[in-house]
Amino acid sequence: MLSDKLRAGVQGRIFKLIFIIIIISFLFTGIGGYLIPRLNTDPVTIGDYKITAQEWTSQYNQHTQRLQRQYGAAASDLLDNPEVTKNIRNQILEQMVDNVAYNSAVYESKIRIGDEQIKDAIRSNKAFEKDGKFDNNLYLATIRNMGMSPEYYAHTLRMALMASTLSDPILNSSTQVLPFEIDLMTKLVKENRVVDLYSINLDAVTKDVKVTDEEAKAYYDAHNKDFMTHAISQFTYVVLDYKNIAKGIKVTDSEIEEFFNMHSDEYVTPQKRAAYQIVIPNKIKDQDKVISNVEKAIKAKKAFAEIAKENKDIVYSDLGLVTKGELLSSLEDVLFNLSLNSASDAIKDANATTYLYLYDIKESKEASLADMKDKVKGDLIAQKARQLYNDKVQTLSDLTYENPDSLDVAADALSLTVEESGPIQQGNLRALPMPLNQSVLDAAFNEENISSHINSSVITVSDDISVVINVNDFTPSELIPFDKVQKEAISLCQIAKAQDSAKQILETFAKDRQENKDVAFDKNLITETKKDAVIVRGDDSIVDLEFNYSIFAIPSDKIGNFIVANNKNEMTLAILKGFSENKDFNSPTYTDILRTQMMQFNEQRIRAMLYSGARSLNKIEYNKEAIDLVNQEVNNEE
Repeated sequence: MLSDKLRAGVQGRIFKLIFIIIIISFLFTGIGGYLIPRLNTDPVTIGDYKITAQEWTSQYNQHTQRLQRQYGAAASDLLDNPEVTKNIRNQILEQMVDNVAYNSAVYESKIRIGDEQIKDAIRSNKAFEKDGKFDNNLYLATIRNMGMSPEYYAHTLRMALMASTLSDPILNSSTQVLPFEIDLMTKLVKENRVVDLYSINLDAVTKDVKVTDEEAKAYYDAHNKDFMTHAISQFTYVVLDYKNIAKGIKVTDSEIEEFFNMHSDEYVTPQKRAAYQIVIPNKIKDQDKVISNVEKAIKAKKAFAEIAKENKDIVYSDLGLVTKGELLSSLEDVLFNLSLNSASDAIKDANATTYLYLYDIKESKEASLADMKDKVKGDLIAQKARQLYNDKVQTLSDLTYENPDSLDVAADALSLTVEESGPIQQGNLRALPMPLNQSVLDAAFNEENISSHINSSVITVSDDISVVINVNDFTPSELIPFDKVQKEAISLCQIAKAQDSAKQILETFAKDRQENKDVAFDKNLITETKKDAVIVRGDDSIVDLEFNYSIFAIPSDKIGNFIVANNKNEMTLAILKGFSENKDFNSPTYTDILRTQMMQFNEQRIRAMLYSGARSLNKIEYNKEAIDLVNQEVNNEE
């Protein structure tokens, strides 16, 4: 018997020897070494450096946190889309590869930063200054708050300086915009186009269009999405609202006083500074001479208002009392380090040279509880409400997960009401009851929520509102049989054929006009809707915006060039007749904006070239399995 042979084999000397060898190997390597494969979990290797899954995930989390702080609920809606989050993760990974490859190439190029340079960079950082001087205690406290040691911060700074030592000269020389480039772009934007506009009598074209059953069926087959029923979802839901929670919170006078004492530093009138400002735009003639004259006048203690009167190109203003955060950082840094009744040195940027004169300081002062009681009370209630709201969101999440088939348990525990949505068509956002939004609509048509019939996860509608839904009825979208929509298919096919015919008629007429400007046209079919129409770039008063863009896409090398496109639901022909200048165009303002944008574009282009070159100097290996694993883990967490 087979079982007897197996039993005898187990008792054999050879089997026992093999078994002892395996046992000894377990003692040295552990059972895990046999049962769990040793995976390479590093997503990318660049030369000798590995980007770990933890580093990648950390960078992704930091990026999403910045998005949520900046855009709130809109960011949450965006990050709910798996394709969007996947693209964001991949972009972050590529940026990390760029940085590692570039830093590696910089290091290999023998660029080094000495210790004294690091010290100078730290001491010159205004973030570490107190009373206008470097403060070592502030420096140490700041980097501790950043989660860094002095050694790690110095190492990071060294790498950044090494990288900028190579890149800054290239960027500075390559990002400048030449005057002729600005002039050319300005000329293009100032250009208006003069066109003749013709439209088609679609009814006259349509009446001669015949559609066979075969053509209607072919149109139906090619445009199935136009003949689908709407998917419909119905669900129950509960809403947790921060404002309702805040209304129920009561606080005592002693709690208000205690809160004020704990946060007294927040109830301070900030220091305010008043200053005069002189601005010398970069675009003026003899700018260097004007700057020299201004600086001489400032040294001679002339008032800023008098200096401005001596030169019409100077822009003078009284900034009044301002606090930190109200000015550009370049101006603010200077103003809040100026002594009273003194003028600043020149403050230069891409657009102008600026001087400030500080003429008044209103020092910060602490407020009394009596003056701030209503605000302190509101802040205390808001803090308590926010904490309670966050606790209830967690409770809502726990109870709807533990009781997945119903929302009743969570509603009873949190004193909420289970609501009914009624039938909701897919994509019909307006049909949703307030305060439900697109995130809820997406969840109502989410395949997992539909098929499982269990509670959704908590949906963040906004910073103040959270929702959980349970889809209890769903009707999928279906293709309506052809015999039930045959008339509609014939009508739509007829319109499509008429549009094609209308476009062909207009194109034929336009080509004839190119050969003979006086060619006649059938006025029963074609209407001259506007002659010598002046089209302003981006202006939709004459034609709709998309057609406006099409007009400015007409090749300008030959008068008589044309386009035929849909304009306000009519097939329209535009024939180019000439050009004019937009006299309302604000050239100086646009020039300044354009110069900045072109410099930013040039910088991005040069950086891309540097990164591309750095990549070519490094061996880069992508670990697809590790990348997929990280993506899957992040998706599961979300």
